[in-house]
Amino acid sequence: MTQPDAPTPDPATGSMNVREALIAARALIDRPEAWFVGRGMSARDANGEKCEPDSPTAVSWCGYGAVFAVLPTERVESGEYLLAIRMLDAACPTKAFCYWQDTVAHPVMLAAFDRAIAAAAAAEGTSS
Repeated sequence: MTQPDAPTPDPATGSMNVREALIAARALIDRPEAWFVGRGMSARDANGEKCEPDSPTAVSWCGYGAVFAVLPTERVESGEYLLAIRMLDAACPTKAFCYWQDTVAHPVMLAAFDRAIAAAAAAEGTSS
């Protein structure tokens, strides 16, 4: 599935809905070099050191960290982050996304994002 260009936050509100956040997170880790198996780390800087996912020094993310990176703090606190993660959880065959993503290859992890994006689009009545 080819995803559209990553959305940018609404200029009026500075936020994205869950589908847009999933698309933006997927775009962030679309290239294999921008993704890594987290195992306790959500983002890394150019030196491979742990950093916050929304840090300007972050250059690679696990899938979980990518979602955090694209949602402004107030959206994380208000539940959009949890809803996006629940969509990803539902897209995984056997485990919670945060653990499952550490056991699969990059294309498989991206396919879970594609399923979650499609589910979010269906839930809001739009096309992915």
